[in-house]
Amino acid sequence: MPEPPSDGILSYFYTLPMEYIDDKVKVKQELDKIYKDIFFQVEEISGNFVVKSGKPGPANLMAQLQKAGVMKKDSDLKKD
Repeated sequence: MPEPPSDGILSYFYTLPMEYIDDKVKVKQELDKIYKDIFFQVEEISGNFVVKSGKPGPANLMAQLQKAGVMKKDSDLKKD
């Protein structure tokens, strides 16, 4: 498990809209795979799933989660 930053500051944020998420556990498991050796935390803030980390994660995080099948795509939302 990666260690938190020595200063304890998680200054990088990535916001994922909750309407794209059905199963938070599956999203967290996929985040573990994507972030590998980067310490991160997730929090629900104002209807969003916020990923906080001490180092930058991938710029295309949402696309990676959608490709892995743990987040809905825009086309899936239009069906509801």
